[in-house]
Amino acid sequence: MGAGAVKAIVVLLFLAALGFVAGSLAADGAKQALIPMGLLVGAVGLLCLGKHCWVLVFVLPPVFSLLDISLLASFPVAYLMAGVLLVYWLLMYVMGYVRITWHSVPVLDVINLVFILYFLSTWLRHPVTINALVNPITDSGYAVVGGKEYIWCVAAACCYIFMSIIPLDTKTLGRLLKVVFWFSLVLIFFTTVKNLIFKSPTPVGVVQFEAEEVERDFSYYNIAKTVYGYLLCKYSFLGIVCSPWRIALLGGSLFAIAMSGFRSNLMSAGLTMLLTQYVHRQLLLVIFPCLIGYGALLYFSTDRGIMDVLPKGVKRVMTAFPGVEIDDKGMARAAQHSLDWRYEMWEWALNPNMGYIKDYVWGDGFGLSSYVHRMQLININRRKIYRGDNRIFAQNGVWHSGYITAIHRTGYVGLALVIVWCVIFALFALRLCVNIRDVSNREYYLYYILPVVPGTLMFFISAGTYNTIFNMFFTMALTKVVYSLAIKEGYMRPMFEKNRYLPIMLQEIEQRGDAVKQV
Repeated sequence: MGAGAVKAIVVLLFLAALGFVAGSLAADGAKQALIPMGLLVGAVGLLCLGKHCWVLVFVLPPVFSLLDISLLASFPVAYLMAGVLLVYWLLMYVMGYVRITWHSVPVLDVINLVFILYFLSTWLRHPVTINALVNPITDSGYAVVGGKEYIWCVAAACCYIFMSIIPLDTKTLGRLLKVVFWFSLVLIFFTTVKNLIFKSPTPVGVVQFEAEEVERDFSYYNIAKTVYGYLLCKYSFLGIVCSPWRIALLGGSLFAIAMSGFRSNLMSAGLTMLLTQYVHRQLLLVIFPCLIGYGALLYFSTDRGIMDVLPKGVKRVMTAFPGVEIDDKGMARAAQHSLDWRYEMWEWALNPNMGYIKDYVWGDGFGLSSYVHRMQLININRRKIYRGDNRIFAQNGVWHSGYITAIHRTGYVGLALVIVWCVIFALFALRLCVNIRDVSNREYYLYYILPVVPGTLMFFISAGTYNTIFNMFFTMALTKVVYSLAIKEGYMRPMFEKNRYLPIMLQEIEQRGDAVKQV
């Protein structure tokens, strides 16, 4: 038996003993004992992975985004893991075990650097603290709490840097994305089945405001979104239409997305279809069927028999189409009310006399007075105000609008940076997807890059927050890495490269010279 096998057995025995002790303590109620156990297991796992630990930074963000855990949605766990991997990789580099490169795309690097530095400068101008560390006696009314977005910013920057320094090639990365996609699909399938079995068959979500109660069914949304995106990235429009099972899967997925009740989800799905078909060079073939489908929707909306059997989430989504008649007047009023209270808040935000936004040029930062936060909780508990009240949203800066949120938090300067960031990201991602036709596993690159491009537009149309932007940093880094690799491996040319003019006669002479050298 070799020395490596002996070390592995000793480590496993030590972990087994430690796991038994931690499990015994947890069974007795000391659940804190699981924390050091989890940290130790993670450290041993990193040591076992060694120089292959970089795969985690590509696996964790897509997988964590599918898990129904509130902590993962509100805290950048995957990005913080990328920060740990960055430190671990640098230590291995110092010891000579790994190499470091830099997948350089100067435009993307510069815009990200400027964006992050400006974002962190808002913390210097408007520092915040953690609410749990505030003394309720000495700091009452003076401390400013919050600032979760700053943690997202630092963690996203670590993820961007780590993905940029890993030596990779398109073949290896494509195979990894393929494995991640199918693993995620299996995870989505089992999660969907579990939710359908162990949850009530009643609608999954009910969102209630003053005069609005909307049923939203998310039972099939994740699997529908995944199948829908994969079909569009894998096949062209003709390839989908000419196959009965593909068109059935696409139509069923689109209907399940509409069942979620969010008009923004359907709009994002429509933009994804247009972009993918633009990449497949069949955009004109899609526009005509879409117009026919819209006409059919207008016609069938007049048939009350058809409208009655549709889920309420689908009816709510249909209110976004001009001319479509909804027989459910309550649903139509609720959909209109969903817009009215947003318009009211946006008027408050843009009116300096209301006082919700103090600095329109540089922004007010990310924070809330501890006194205001405590009074909100008291009034909610006393039922003097409810959580969906516009005043609560306005005080907390939850404007349900990306551009209003950007103005409030980072001012007009920050809004301009966000717009530039989104435009540059969308242009580079779209150009990359159009040019990587010969790359193996191309459909997986398209799946993880292209559908995020509509997200840059939906940030301004829908209820965008800065965390939405930071969630895109994984895709931004992936786009930059693949863009750099595609140029190095000859799949595409740099955007600003000047083509050298060469007469046809000289081209023929050079080709003959190359042929002679090969012989």
